[in-house]
Amino acid sequence: MIEIALAVEEEFGIDLPDSEVGFVRTPADLIDLVCGLLATPGRPSCLSQQAFYRLRKGLVEAMGVPRGGIRPDTRLA
Repeated sequence: MIEIALAVEEEFGIDLPDSEVGFVRTPADLIDLVCGLLATPGRPSCLSQQAFYRLRKGLVEAMGVPRGGIRPDTRLA
């Protein structure tokens, strides 16, 4: 999870609080955390959708898992 958190911080240019990363168990949890940190008024598109697709792409590339095997409720462990 540490490697995933570091990659997310780099990709989105944010700092994920350690106290909150400890509660991340699924891609949906991570997306909610990232969106909460990125939330800005007037953004034209769905941040959670963008975050999920970026996260899934990174997991597919880094871990070699099939794209269809990663859903918002998939356990990261």
